Amino acid sequence: MIQLYKEKKKGEYILILDHGIERPRWRSEDEELFPESYECLERLSKKYKIGVIANQIPGTASRLEEHGVLKFIDLVIASAEEGLEKPDRRIFELALSRANCKPENAVMVGDRVDSVYC
Repeated sequence: MIQLYKEKKKGEYILILDHGIERPRWRSEDEELFPESYECLERLSKKYKIGVIANQIPGTASRLEEHGVLKFIDLVIASAEEGLEKPDRRIFELALSRANCKPENAVMVGDRVDSVYC
């Protein structure tokens, strides 16, 4: 998987095709936050500006609001609403520009190796 991602290939898609697995349809109503997310974001937001860059369907900010965490987030960039998606460098540049933040002052925390700009 790591080698596929390094080659900028979608590893999970290749494995799904190779093994004949049916990929389940993403349902945003099944999304859940980890129990400690609220407290973590609340604490971090007191010291840092927080942004979300997500390869998501439209309505990311609304879903974050429904989960009660949007109040801790300063910027939401969603791929479906911007016409860009990770790992395209331009989506990161857009976020930095809108946040008025220099790259050297930003830290990216990701949850997927294939969605990270390398």
